[in-house]
Amino acid sequence: MNQARALGQHWLSTPINAVYCSDLKRAHMTAQQLVAPRNVRAEGVNVTSESSGNNNDTRLLTPIVNPLLREQNFGIAEGKPWAAAPSSADETEEEIYYSIYTRHEKFPEGESLDDLAERADKALDETVWAHVQQALTSGKHRDIHIVVVSHGLTISELVAALLRRSPILPSSVKSYRGLHNTGWTQLAIDIDHPAPPHETGWEVSSIRVVSVNNCPHLVSVKRQGSGIGSAAYDEKQKTLREFFGGGGATSTTKDNGNSTTSGST
Repeated sequence: MNQARALGQHWLSTPINAVYCSDLKRAHMTAQQLVAPRNVRAEGVNVTSESSGNNNDTRLLTPIVNPLLREQNFGIAEGKPWAAAPSSADETEEEIYYSIYTRHEKFPEGESLDDLAERADKALDETVWAHVQQALTSGKHRDIHIVVVSHGLTISELVAALLRRSPILPSSVKSYRGLHNTGWTQLAIDIDHPAPPHETGWEVSSIRVVSVNNCPHLVSVKRQGSGIGSAAYDEKQKTLREFFGGGGATSTTKDNGNSTTSGST
């Protein structure tokens, strides 16, 4: 919670047009903490505007919940003990689940990474890409910032899915796993006029990663004991998701002066 509050304060001066989040509790809470300080400020500005007769309202932000932004589903392995590979030390009464190292394999009733990539594409259509399409139609594409608050593995697939939509594909495919809680990864979506002879209208000219795993706001969050801030350490947080994805993360996507941020817990 302290990390999310610090994130909200850190981004208070950054214009945000929309915030999307997973419907899972921690991501939803992070999104709420992200918009809370700017909504308090906006309410104060609106009260002042009303008393002075000024009609320049400041819009309040409400996170838009989308289940497509959920973390990868591990099926019957959710919340169960895991290990990298079988060993004699694993001889317990409780069933242990072992690492999956391919993109197509999955636990029963769960999702593979290929399944997650497909879901990430659908999530982009309903979140970031809807704003891109609007910008292409209206020609208003400066200083648009979209925030997406999700989870570590899903964020890595969201970033990869967004980069695949760039007309200029990256020379190599990188992994965006292992992001810090409430850290963010920023991407830029550049929109320009088409090249001759089709100079009219607008098109996406490039999509690129600007920065990865940013977390300067955590400098002010003091560590107490084994936890962060006032939150006690919870051993249950170390689950299959951390094992496969390196924990939670936040990711930002930027669109030619337009920015989208995606956060994970």
